[in-house]
Amino acid sequence: MQELTQLPGIIHTKEAQSFIGGREAICAMQAEQLKPPSERGYEMNFLGDIITDGFAWGRHVGRCREGGPNFLVESPMDWCLGGGGNVLSGLANNYGQVHAFSVVGNSPKGLQAPIVDLLSSLPPHVHQDGIIFNPDQPIVMKTRIIGPDGSIIRTDDQKKWGSGHSPEYFDALLQQVQPVLSEHSAPLTISDYGRGTVTPQVLQAIGTNENAQRSIWVDPRGKFNKYSPISGMTLFPNRNETMEGLEVDLSMEDPVALAEQIKLAYQRLDRILPGTNAVFKLDQDGIFWRQNNGEILHSPSFTGNTPPLYPSGCGDAVITAIGLADQLGIEPESALIAAGAIGGAAAGIPGTKTLNSDLLNQALCNLDFHFDTL
Repeated sequence: MQELTQLPGIIHTKEAQSFIGGREAICAMQAEQLKPPSERGYEMNFLGDIITDGFAWGRHVGRCREGGPNFLVESPMDWCLGGGGNVLSGLANNYGQVHAFSVVGNSPKGLQAPIVDLLSSLPPHVHQDGIIFNPDQPIVMKTRIIGPDGSIIRTDDQKKWGSGHSPEYFDALLQQVQPVLSEHSAPLTISDYGRGTVTPQVLQAIGTNENAQRSIWVDPRGKFNKYSPISGMTLFPNRNETMEGLEVDLSMEDPVALAEQIKLAYQRLDRILPGTNAVFKLDQDGIFWRQNNGEILHSPSFTGNTPPLYPSGCGDAVITAIGLADQLGIEPESALIAAGAIGGAAAGIPGTKTLNSDLLNQALCNLDFHFDTL
């Protein structure tokens, strides 16, 4: 992990007091998870692209005729909700009521990615009236083969059959979104994977809603000016999404140059989307979060003594954690340290990770491991 302790103009949170606050933040999240949903004091609205993720275990067995690595799959494919569906699973673990909105395709014939079964497994406090099914449009699927050491030895490209959802499905989505957002002023998490649910029409409906001043957390995709109908939101882009959305270069290893690019990213964000904030998730370089006074906080990614394996679900866990910390009234430095530990823990676990009790326990272990090195 690159230790960024000399970034000019950025406040670093790697000190004993911050670690204690981060630990207390994770414990507060654990306490909320342990409550029955009916006793949790917070609600969340969710809008996003729900896809399916598949994982199987395997191993390399030499090379194929074309020269590339060959592998043997040694387990059935294990399917789970992916993309925005992973965020939705994390929200279900931490909130009392969750209202979900999406346009979802169907599982292709002959392929075992049971989207209906996966959604049915969500608990009853996740309200799914706003999930619109299109039986004629196959769902997006991602599959990965995991090696014996937990690393990814093959990743299949996202597969999508058909040309997209037709307009009537988005009309049906709007009919679900508008009244619920008007009735419920709870925060909104948007998980945009570029699969058609997060349309300009839906964003416009959110921006003009009578409860438009709610807290809105967005995992973005593509050019950020797409989200201009919404004011006062917080974006959660990863490194590639930040570089694409704000046209900055975050690939350098020099800490001074990286700090300047992060400041530039916030300046460009202010020009493109005035009043918008962002939490930049830069994997091994940590997480950056600008505060209302203009200060930029930085937390390392606490991976503990387990090397990062695969980042699938790390960003989903971070956006859920910071949103929950905000609801719980946790101050930003502690929330950011907790998010760094949660993201680092997710990177050390094979498969798609959601914000559950196992992940929080591992995050505490990672914090303790790093605290001992101070």
